[in-house]
Amino acid sequence: MSPIVATAARLVGQLDHDSYRTLTPWESEVAELVAQGFDLADPAQIPVIAEPLFRSLNCTVEFIPVMNVDDLQRGLEQWAQS
Repeated sequence: MSPIVATAARLVGQLDHDSYRTLTPWESEVAELVAQGFDLADPAQIPVIAEPLFRSLNCTVEFIPVMNVDDLQRGLEQWAQS
């Protein structure tokens, strides 16, 4: 196993086993899309999550915020009060 594949396997192994993963073509490369749910309570957590991937695998990481129904309801209530 190449060092890059071994590093990728180690990092992906740290993800929650309930995460969604798939390989797909993306901008003329093969991309692994990982949907991992976690509560980003502090934006300072982004480097903790992304830097091992940047440094070990030289990969691109994108974060796409999502919310559940409770978060949406709370946000709508705050918006209505503003």
